[in-house]
Amino acid sequence: MKCIICGNEIPENENECPTCISFIDTLNYLTLNHFDEFDLPKPLKIPGLITHIHEMLKMSYEEFHTNLDSLSKKGFELINQDKDKEGKNTAKNFFQFFIEFMTSPEARATYGRESVDNLGVEILNKFVESELDIIAEMNNQKIKEANELAKQIMHSKAAKLLKTQAEYLKKIGKEEISDQILTKSLDLLLDGLEFEEFFLFFNELSFDMKTKYLTRIFPKYFQKLQELGKSKDFEKIFDNSNRIYRNQMLYDQSKEITLLLIKVIKQEALRILETEGNLSGISKATTLEKRKNIEIKFNKIYKKIAEIYIELDDLHSAHIYNDKIEKADYKTEIHKKIETLEAEKSKIRSEKAKETRDGEEKNYRELHHQ
Repeated sequence: MKCIICGNEIPENENECPTCISFIDTLNYLTLNHFDEFDLPKPLKIPGLITHIHEMLKMSYEEFHTNLDSLSKKGFELINQDKDKEGKNTAKNFFQFFIEFMTSPEARATYGRESVDNLGVEILNKFVESELDIIAEMNNQKIKEANELAKQIMHSKAAKLLKTQAEYLKKIGKEEISDQILTKSLDLLLDGLEFEEFFLFFNELSFDMKTKYLTRIFPKYFQKLQELGKSKDFEKIFDNSNRIYRNQMLYDQSKEITLLLIKVIKQEALRILETEGNLSGISKATTLEKRKNIEIKFNKIYKKIAEIYIELDDLHSAHIYNDKIEKADYKTEIHKKIETLEAEKSKIRSEKAKETRDGEEKNYRELHHQ
């Protein structure tokens, strides 16, 4: 009887080829005990599959070919029992490769040429390559579907599709590829200005990828913050943006975000004052002014508030806000307006007092003339 592995005759007193039996032991050792060490795909852990392959390897060359149909059927039945759809597909790919390899004319010659240990790793590496090809094809399809959703302005749905794919990849031990897919999901959320989901998805990245991603994406991220402008949640979004950059020790980028926030706060406060121009507008603007941990010079805003108080004839409050102004020309301008109004008020008061005195004198003269 000839050995299926090396093609040599097996001694009559032996059931297995003494030269190649160690290959079977090696394959068993690698597949069942050292998945992590050799970074082998988890679908090979499908119950009974490796044992079935071992039994096939132990057969003679003729016996293997004679029973090939039934052997193949049993292997695929074992695979189909697995509930993990993607794992099932990759396992089928490996088993198909194994069948094709073992029935090829080069099989015995290849087994005979290579060392036992290298051959075991080589076969399993072929499966790893096949699995990566399947994953790449799967990822490309998911990315294509996500991009189509994004074109329909469904950025959140598109991002969730890729996040689900990233979670699957992480589950089967492909953390690096999972990170890459998740960054594409984050890109889509930025495109749609979906910042709330962005912060949630971002937490799923590995620590190293967080730093790499935030560094790479910053120009686009900063642009999207500018586009965000004065949405109702802009302060919360800026604060969270600042937090994630500072957590990764990207302090220069964090500083730029803070400066942009100051600019947006000023613009929003002025917009409110110019739009509402009353006590309600002042209240909203001063709420923005009272942000913690940010030192902002509100010269232009204090000037506008003082002007509103002047129009409301509340010179006391106008004086209070004019005192807060640090810019000299603004302070002088408001001071002159207050002085002018006070002078006009003083003139009016003097004229009224004079009118009152003149009236009293006239009444006095008329009374005594009678």
